[in-house]
Amino acid sequence: MIADDFRPNIGVYEESNSFCSPGMKTPNLDYLASKSLVLTNAYTQVALCGPSRSSFLTGRRPDTIRCYDNHHMFRKNLLNTISMPQYFKENGYVTLGAGKIFHPGMPDHEKQDDYPASWSEKIFHTATTDIKNVSWWSYTEEELEGVTLRDVANTDHFIETLKDIDNDPFFFAVGFHKPHLPWDAPKEFFDLYPEEENIDLPTNPYIPEDMPESAWSGFKGLLKYEDCSPEGSGIPNIGEANVTYPDNKKRELRRAYYAAISFMDHQVGRVLTAIEEAGQADNTVVMFVGDHGLHVGEHSMWAKYTAFEIAHRAPMMLHVPGIIDQSMFSENLVEFVDILPTLIEASGLPELEKCPVNSREIAICREGTSLLRIYEGYDWKEAVFYQQPRNYWMSNSSEFYQGYSVRTPQYRYTEWVDLQDPELDTQQPDWGAYRDWGELYDLAEDPNETNNLYRLDQWHDTKKMLRKILHGGWHEHN
Repeated sequence: MIADDFRPNIGVYEESNSFCSPGMKTPNLDYLASKSLVLTNAYTQVALCGPSRSSFLTGRRPDTIRCYDNHHMFRKNLLNTISMPQYFKENGYVTLGAGKIFHPGMPDHEKQDDYPASWSEKIFHTATTDIKNVSWWSYTEEELEGVTLRDVANTDHFIETLKDIDNDPFFFAVGFHKPHLPWDAPKEFFDLYPEEENIDLPTNPYIPEDMPESAWSGFKGLLKYEDCSPEGSGIPNIGEANVTYPDNKKRELRRAYYAAISFMDHQVGRVLTAIEEAGQADNTVVMFVGDHGLHVGEHSMWAKYTAFEIAHRAPMMLHVPGIIDQSMFSENLVEFVDILPTLIEASGLPELEKCPVNSREIAICREGTSLLRIYEGYDWKEAVFYQQPRNYWMSNSSEFYQGYSVRTPQYRYTEWVDLQDPELDTQQPDWGAYRDWGELYDLAEDPNETNNLYRLDQWHDTKKMLRKILHGGWHEHN
């Protein structure tokens, strides 16, 4: 199961969150966590839907598959790459999907679901539900008469299809569109958070001290809605750094985001119930992830596409019947390229070989590590690596560059650099070709990333140590 734009606002994550949460109503994800390995420090490779999904659905990092923006397709760049569902299909599984799996996850979008390579039949989608041009909507019972919301319809399809699956092994991906904007849900889920004045406010509503310009990204998605636009909000320069909505508007929007999460959580419960009622619970591995995190007012942002912790950190849970049947929380640093080798090992299929440094000619290998090693108590990686592209929606290729980050147990360190080949043939960082000064945050002392230490002399040795890890890369340190 994949949720969209979902940071770890889950009831059982409350104690592990460094950002505020009002007491989330997520009983079904809490139930799944009660019988799962719960990874509280899981990081996506890119904080954007398309490249994130292309990365973890192939088990390869963005520089390998050359996917940095939503219009980039891994199949176009690397024709022979084997995707996650394709691997299971080629190993005798029926592979099925409902909802948003690959990006953009909309009906009838050309090549969006990688059919027929990845799937036994086309992914099921339903059309977007029409709402007013506002950022959120609480549907009354009357408004929902004769209307099926798309996450409900996609879950319905999963439930009906599961009933017809024979004894053949199956791989089924269910992609929820929520809690992506617009934050619309039935009124009952808004009623779970009834007192708007008690909704939490961001503890870090402004950009960090000494933040480089490259670290900032606007939030055009929210601005397109009438109630959040410059005209509708009465804030002409909303969307610029350190310009934010008044507290009452922030509470309103955050409440709507939480309601959308609880609505999505309800669909998770329907999926889990269907697996049990179909008699498949004892032999079905279940994994739940969000595709990346989200700023919901933090750093005056209302989107993702930054290198900040809150944009890259997302929930991850794994249940393996007979092996992982009880709750186990892990603070180990994990990354989304770990998902593919995990599911392959959990299914009993042969372990993938670790990819060489340059692996574009190899159809399938692993650039991550199976999470079952954590459960089994083996040594685990001490650093994870992710990146944040810049300007890939622009036509001028000379403007392309990347923010490469390494996350250790204490620090997040980022360098904003050019690629060696702006024509996109090599996709290797050009260390030293800086576009901006970098970022360094001591997350033990500053978990909300409010003070960039990069240009302070007293942090020179720490920066030098982290630079060595970053430049060495995942292959050297995983």
